[in-house]
Amino acid sequence: MQSEVLMIEPASIDEKANSRKQFQGVKNVFRFNFPMYAAAAFLVVSTLFLSALMPQGLWDFFFKLVAAVSAYFIVVSLLVSLWVYDFSDLYKFNWLVSLLPVAPPRILNLHAGFDEASVYLRLLYPDAQLHVFDFYSPETSTESSIARARAANQEATAEVHSVGLKGWNLHDDSQDLVLIFLAAHELRKGTDRDTFFAEVRRVLAAEGRCVLVEHQRDWPNFLAYGVGFLHFLPHIEWRRTIGTSGLKLMGETRITPFIKVFCLCK
Repeated sequence: MQSEVLMIEPASIDEKANSRKQFQGVKNVFRFNFPMYAAAAFLVVSTLFLSALMPQGLWDFFFKLVAAVSAYFIVVSLLVSLWVYDFSDLYKFNWLVSLLPVAPPRILNLHAGFDEASVYLRLLYPDAQLHVFDFYSPETSTESSIARARAANQEATAEVHSVGLKGWNLHDDSQDLVLIFLAAHELRKGTDRDTFFAEVRRVLAAEGRCVLVEHQRDWPNFLAYGVGFLHFLPHIEWRRTIGTSGLKLMGETRITPFIKVFCLCK
């Protein structure tokens, strides 16, 4: 990697971060997961109705409990999403700058059809050569929420290239930064993730960094999203995937209790 560090003014990062629309993050979470929220709302209404028909007793208590739990996850998941996506440092990307020893001249941004990172990478590193690859496939990314997210893609440009899990049109050891921002969990099969991260290792430069940003299947995300936390992967699975690929874990950090950032190298 080049030795000269690109100077970045924090004000320019904040200016771009503040250009996001008000409550953009939580609105996206709601519309991408609308069927889940609609089902939860229906459960609240129907169980309260059934409770009203029951005499006070065990069944009355059960229906009220189901309604309360469903209402809790509707409200808390949206409040947590508001915190994470609209009021945290996630979209300031200062955490990314702090992980890189120098400004990367060659960057690969990998996403599954919904790209909110490229605009910030262009701002932070205007002189870098940026490749944007979309690895989405209906066979490997089977959740319906990602299909709705793709339909609302805010960063769809001719510069985005659709790729498979391997065989990317990039030379070995050619990328100084590989960013995978809230996307790798869309590869639902462990074997697909193994193939994908082996390809990441192939294109990553010897002194480069791969930065993986993900929710975790852990207690904070369960308390926030309920069964929706199963959409994320457990920490042990990420550690397995990293080890299988031949990448090395340099460190981990959190952006709020709900988002983890892995910094990887060869």
